[in-house]
Amino acid sequence: MIPQNPKKQGKNMQKNSVIAIMQLKIVIKNIFLSIIIGLYSTIVLSKTTSIENVKDGVTYDRLEELAQKRSDFSYRPDWGMFSMSIKNLNTYFLVLGMNGNDYSNRSWCEAAFFDNNYRYVNKAHINIMDHDDGNSCFYIDGISAVMYRKQPAMLITVTYRRGEPYRTANLYNFTALFVLTPHPDGSLSIRQDNSCLGAMNQIDTLAAAKKRIARCNQK
Repeated sequence: MIPQNPKKQGKNMQKNSVIAIMQLKIVIKNIFLSIIIGLYSTIVLSKTTSIENVKDGVTYDRLEELAQKRSDFSYRPDWGMFSMSIKNLNTYFLVLGMNGNDYSNRSWCEAAFFDNNYRYVNKAHINIMDHDDGNSCFYIDGISAVMYRKQPAMLITVTYRRGEPYRTANLYNFTALFVLTPHPDGSLSIRQDNSCLGAMNQIDTLAAAKKRIARCNQK
């Protein structure tokens, strides 16, 4: 075997190093672009779907009256009342509350939707699958608009308890992702999607949920 010229061998090693560096730069660039695209989907596009507190007193009183009349919904005034704009096409009002009793029997946290004419549209029913059938939603900690795989959506973070009895050590967190589909007639389809955050997640902040949504939007 003829030994390779040391100078030529050095040039080949340098060439291979340059190629390796270029390949690494391409990989890093692709990762960076994926992150940017994911963040764009959740942050920039989410501006087309927004949620804000209801500030008008007349609107607030009207929604409160409607919510209190519903037999399938227990309005919680301390949880907040919101206005939601979806892609600047449809605007809905959200009233937060629950179905059931959070201290004695099983309960579910919910967000009731009303349209601009104060007509009831639909409800986002938070389904917590962790533990067993004794789960009871105790409190809605936060709500936020996001875009999920190019679809308008919202996040709701809740505190819930497992079984009986109620005690502080028995409280856990869960964040639900709801995909929202508005229709031309003003109706609204609501679907809880657990494929990204997980059906038994323990996500306790909206910020943490948004980071995971951003990663899912990259795929």
